[in-house]
Amino acid sequence: MTALVVVVLVVVVGLVLIAGLAVPLAIGSMARDEKGRKAAQENAPAILDGAFDGRPEAVFKVEPRTLPYEAVVLGARARGYSLIGETADSPNGDRKTLVFTKTTAGA
Repeated sequence: MTALVVVVLVVVVGLVLIAGLAVPLAIGSMARDEKGRKAAQENAPAILDGAFDGRPEAVFKVEPRTLPYEAVVLGARARGYSLIGETADSPNGDRKTLVFTKTTAGA
């Protein structure tokens, strides 16, 4: 009986320690994502001009620290590109690879 109590106690302490480490790491990661997203939004015109510079095709990876999906698609459209494909690079969909083609009409 004593061994069972010790095992349960060790498991509970282990779970508390894991949670104690995971929560600050998760909060730190979310803060870095938000900081990266804000920096990308501040530099959006330059980022989009660089990605959609007149080449026939363009690929853009959307991640938590880049421009949001909608901003990339609308920015590409304004620069004469159409979205022709996308792949989900993560199970929760927060990372995608977008493929664009230059339209003949332009923006």
